[in-house]
Amino acid sequence: MTTPKLHPDLKEFLCCLEDHRVRFVVLGGHVLATLGRPRYTDALDVLVEPTKANARRLGMALLAFGYPELALQTEAHFSEPERMATLGHPPVAIDILSSTPGVDFREAWRGRRMLAIGGRQIAFLGLAEFVKTKRACGRPKDLLDLELLREAGLLPAAAGARAPARKRPSRKKHTARRPAGRAAKR
Repeated sequence: MTTPKLHPDLKEFLCCLEDHRVRFVVLGGHVLATLGRPRYTDALDVLVEPTKANARRLGMALLAFGYPELALQTEAHFSEPERMATLGHPPVAIDILSSTPGVDFREAWRGRRMLAIGGRQIAFLGLAEFVKTKRACGRPKDLLDLELLREAGLLPAAAGARAPARKRPSRKKHTARRPAGRAAKR
């Protein structure tokens, strides 16, 4: 697993989450980078556990990171699934999500892989869960991410990407007949 290169603000945010004991998992393009296939991404995607206790810890982390107004709304907002907030602007944006297509937080947490960033252990989505989310999203960029993993040998070749099977010669004997009249013209 490769540690992705992160903008200092993104690294600070992840460390802030960890310092406040927020249960979270990094998603998206940054996970692809940990698998050795970096690509441009305009946001750091973070899946947080949608519970009141975790939302409280997230609020304290957001306050420490400099978002006091959002911190006040966090407990009510992020204790439920299907919630999202964006901090900053691309290419240094942060998307905080309380759910993601294809996996729930428990599954994401069970399959997480840990990486050292800024002296802390940061959770990244595991390969199997990453593939599930990409398939569930199904956007062109998600399908391209899966192709990058196939190229890297981390996923089996797609069914449609296999080389066509060679035709076996037929066991039936074919006899070629000369069209009528051809022999007479020679």
